[in-house]
Amino acid sequence: NENEYRLSLSVQFYAEASRVASGYIYEWGDSLQLTKVMAKLADYILDEIMTASPQPATATHSKSNNRRVARTWHDKNNAISTGTWVAAFYDSLLYWEEKTGCQFLPFLNVGDARSLGKMFSYFSVDVRRDIVNKLTSLPMAETTPVNSMQP
Repeated sequence: NENEYRLSLSVQFYAEASRVASGYIYEWGDSLQLTKVMAKLADYILDEIMTASPQPATATHSKSNNRRVARTWHDKNNAISTGTWVAAFYDSLLYWEEKTGCQFLPFLNVGDARSLGKMFSYFSVDVRRDIVNKLTSLPMAETTPVNSMQP
């Protein structure tokens, strides 16, 4: 698919949004609204980027028969790029929780259907290995969150 790269770009923008959001501590109401936005983004990443319908939905198929499956990536590089941005999205949200001292994003819990582990389960083992290799081969300056470098 010639537009597949746009999926990775979408996740990159979501990761940047979560990075910016994690840089601040918010009033309760603002935090609640941002929590809702980040949950919607996690839903979108899962439902529209990581998974796909096994077949076109028709009136004869029930919802249970139209269960979503892992996306088939046509270009492995798009899958690797998407995976690294998914990791960045979750990393910033974890940092945000750590900074505030409380857990307020339910999809960061291991048992949630949108957890990082579940997201990564939609990639093949080869793609996951390449994502880890990419993340661990970056120079330290590129992997250290900007906020953690402040005194």
